[in-house]
Amino acid sequence: MFSGETDKDARYSLWRAEVVGLQSSHSESAILQAMRRSTKSLAADVLLHLPPSTKVVDILARFDQMFGCVQPAELQYEQFYTARQRADETIVAWACRLEQIISELKATDKNLTTDASSNMLCSKFWSGLAAPAARDALRHVKDNNATFTELLVAARQLEAE
Repeated sequence: MFSGETDKDARYSLWRAEVVGLQSSHSESAILQAMRRSTKSLAADVLLHLPPSTKVVDILARFDQMFGCVQPAELQYEQFYTARQRADETIVAWACRLEQIISELKATDKNLTTDASSNMLCSKFWSGLAAPAARDALRHVKDNNATFTELLVAARQLEAE
């Protein structure tokens, strides 16, 4: 469910990804029906004001305008580079938060390559860890050019210990 209200139901980016994922395996009419059934509150109001003949791509464009990230890339980069793992945040929550920021950055900054974003993600994940002991314990993994996935698994193992 997507309502368009902050901290209620699914985030817009998650809801949008689900809709986009349906496009490869479902008909336009089935996707439109799913979109109507999965929206409520503000999001349903946006759909209500669109003509019934509106295509999925046009609805997504309108939803991007209404609910998508509108921050300039500079502010998103600042948010990324100043991010730190919170004391009460798990490794997985920290990784998901960083991936969300990177995902929004890639949508805004078309010059950000997949390789560059992967390197940024890996570096920031490690440097933003809350516990200095965790950074020290994971330094060898990071220094051996580990992928983000490898670093994440190693951090989760360390957290579990």
